[in-house]
Amino acid sequence: MFNCPHCEKPGISPLRKAILSPGLIATCKSCCGTSGLRYSSWLTAMLPGSFLMIAAAFMESDPVVWSLNGIGLILMIIIPFIFAPLHKEDWWNLYALYSYDFFLPAKPVRPIRP
Repeated sequence: MFNCPHCEKPGISPLRKAILSPGLIATCKSCCGTSGLRYSSWLTAMLPGSFLMIAAAFMESDPVVWSLNGIGLILMIIIPFIFAPLHKEDWWNLYALYSYDFFLPAKPVRPIRP
């Protein structure tokens, strides 16, 4: 179990941490706090595996292509799992960030009558 950034107790499962990305959140089992990954740390952790997979596209030998793709996939799972830190998230900030109606007013606006 990974430590929650809210309560500092183990409450986030390894499977949930492994599938986290900037748009997904994890809920702590101890305090029900939400946490997630920042885009910059997630992207930095994804780069080594991505470079290997891109390099595999330019290789001609099938065993080399399969090896580079396999190692790249493993790196894209393991590096964020180990090195990307969890940060506190707030539901309203996530809703406002990823919602299409972010620019709509909270209350309906009545038209002004002459």
